Amino acid sequence: MNRRITTPPTPSSARFRLNTALAWLPVVGAMWGLMPCAIQAQQSNAQPTQAIESAPAVTNGPLRLRQPVQASGSQPANNERLASEQPLVPYRPGEFEVYVQSLAGRSAEEIRRFGSELITGASGASLANDFNPLIPSDYIVQPGDELLLTMWGSIDADLRLQVDRSGRIAVPRVGPILVAGTRYADLGDVISKRAGLVFKNFQLSASLGQLRGIRIYVTGVVHRPGVQVVSSLATLAQAVMKAGGPSASGSFRNVQLRRGGSVVSTFDLYDLLLKGDRGADRLVQADDVVHVGPV
Repeated sequence: MNRRITTPPTPSSARFRLNTALAWLPVVGAMWGLMPCAIQAQQSNAQPTQAIESAPAVTNGPLRLRQPVQASGSQPANNERLASEQPLVPYRPGEFEVYVQSLAGRSAEEIRRFGSELITGASGASLANDFNPLIPSDYIVQPGDELLLTMWGSIDADLRLQVDRSGRIAVPRVGPILVAGTRYADLGDVISKRAGLVFKNFQLSASLGQLRGIRIYVTGVVHRPGVQVVSSLATLAQAVMKAGGPSASGSFRNVQLRRGGSVVSTFDLYDLLLKGDRGADRLVQADDVVHVGPV
C-alpha cells in the first residue's frame, strides 16, 4: 500500500504566503475599524484646547476705549494750518523818518517811528500759535475745535476728538454728541450726561486742545493786506501784527474792527504802548474786517 506523504509548505512557496495573509486579515480589519474612533477621540480632545485658546481673556479692570481713526481725507490740524510760515517783511522807514535821518547824519543811530518795534520780527508762524493757555469759561465751542477727553473709573479713555462740521464729536461706544454752541464751562457736564446713558461709575475731564482757525480780512495801510487765518482767541492787535503791522504811511492810532457793516471797536496802539490799556483790543470773529487807516 502506497502512502502519499505531503510536505509542509516552505516560506518561499505561494501557499505559505496565502495562508499568512489570511491569518492577518482579521487583525488588520479590527485595526482599521478602530481608526475612526481614534481620530474622533483626538479631535474631541483638541476642541477644548482650541476653545480655551480662542476665548477672550477675562479681566476685572476698566473698559479701555480706543482712539477713533480719522478719515484719510480729514482736514489738517489747526496748528499746521495756522502755522504756515510767511516771509518776514523788513521795516521800511517813511518819508519823515528818512528826512529826520538825513538831518541827524549817517553816523547817527537808525531813527524809527515810535512803536515800530512792536511789529518788527513778528512772523506769521510765531503769531499763529496760541500762546494763551487760559481759555475763558464763556468760550463757545464750534466746529474745528479739538477736545481732550479723559475718562476713568469703570472705563479708561484718553481721547483727542475734533468737532466735525455738524458740531458733534464721536466717542467710542457712546456715539455722536452735539457740543457745538456749548460754553467751555458746561462742556464736561454735557458729555458726562450723554456717556452716563451707557456707562456707570466713571468720571471725566474735558478740555480744549488746538483751537479752530477763523478767517478775517485785514485792509488798509498794512504790509500784507488781505485774508488772514488766526486763532479763535486772536485779538485786534494780534490780527494787525499777523498782517505785518501798519506800513510807513499807516496809522498806529486808528485801527478799526468792523463787523456786519458797523464799527465795533477803534483801537489805539499807543494806548497799549504808553498806558498798557487793552480795553479796546476786542476778540475777532469769523469774517471780521480789521482796517488800518492812513497817518
